[in-house]
Amino acid sequence: MAAQQQEINWNRGKQLRMLREIEIPTVRWSERTSSSGALIKSVLRQLDDYGGGRSCWPGLDTVARDLGRGERTVRMACAALELLGLIHRQRKLCPDGKTRLHFVIFWDQVEFCWARRAEQPASVAGYQTATDADQTATDADQTATDARRSISRKRIGNDQEAPPPPPSSESVPERDAWEAAEERLFSCGLARAAITIRCAKQAGLSPADALALAAVFERDREAYQGAGALHFAVTHYRPGHSPEDARFWPPRSRQELPF
Repeated sequence: MAAQQQEINWNRGKQLRMLREIEIPTVRWSERTSSSGALIKSVLRQLDDYGGGRSCWPGLDTVARDLGRGERTVRMACAALELLGLIHRQRKLCPDGKTRLHFVIFWDQVEFCWARRAEQPASVAGYQTATDADQTATDADQTATDARRSISRKRIGNDQEAPPPPPSSESVPERDAWEAAEERLFSCGLARAAITIRCAKQAGLSPADALALAAVFERDREAYQGAGALHFAVTHYRPGHSPEDARFWPPRSRQELPF
């Protein structure tokens, strides 16, 4: 009996507990498209079921079938997990000689998010907690916006048309600065740099803040396994602090993980 107790994998028990209790925010790709936190969490748990805490090689069609979801929905959820820095996926040669997607869960990042679950606000830099009320409000805002656009296209009088839309609140130099920051983030490897920039704006960051974080990432690139660390830093950074503050960056032990 004692020998059996010594063989219990207590670390695995902690992993399962973190997967149960972790809170994942909704990732909004556009005004009408999003991946809910519940869906992202279910995909993460399904990947863990395949690997049992280790890496796995499932096809997206397999994950979609097992979850009863569409393949496109699962693909977007996997992209959200990558943006949040929770997984790494790469097409590699698997042991049976075929080329498939290889998934690795970053348990250090899962633990980091799990430990901070009580500190996370309801809205974090472009990500919002999935609630029915929030979704209803978003749909109502979109309906009102569509109605305003429809009215603006109609003639007000015989020879008078709707007034032009109000100009953007951003000045031309500020727009140029954000475009430069987006190009810099894209050059760092963020394929969806536009989403990261939108998160930065909603969090109150300036273009200089985004460029400073990109400079830190370029300097310490070898400490991370991908550009998801830069997205994580941008979405967690608070203006007025040092961009090198470790609180805004994920743990740096990923280079030790087998891929």
